Amino acid sequence: MLLLTTSVLVADNTDGHLGVCIGILGGSRLARAGDQIIITVKKVLYNRKIIAKRKKKVIKGYVYKVIVLRTSYWRRRKENFFFRNAGNAVAVLGNWGMPMGSRAKGPGHFELKISQFPKFSSICQGAV
Repeated sequence: MLLLTTSVLVADNTDGHLGVCIGILGGSRLARAGDQIIITVKKVLYNRKIIAKRKKKVIKGYVYKVIVLRTSYWRRRKENFFFRNAGNAVAVLGNWGMPMGSRAKGPGHFELKISQFPKFSSICQGAV
């Protein structure tokens, strides 16, 4: 579960690294896996080995809509099976609800497949 001012990791390959949740869409106080939130990017990854300048997909200080891939709060499934992830991770939404990045680091929750954005479950490395 994510609340306002929760720090999140941008897990896709859009050059973002850290962000802070500034809004939760959908009228809820909490955000779970598969929900949309609004973040502002606080830290951006720079690759100094690349000599050629390329356009950054995510810029520091800008506001983006993202979808929650995984949370660090305990999750309960059938037959009293509990699990949790190491941290909170999100992926940036592009135009028309499509992913802006092409890959995501780490697994995503199984609830992404039945959410409004099933495309994000295919760019993750696996499902938890």
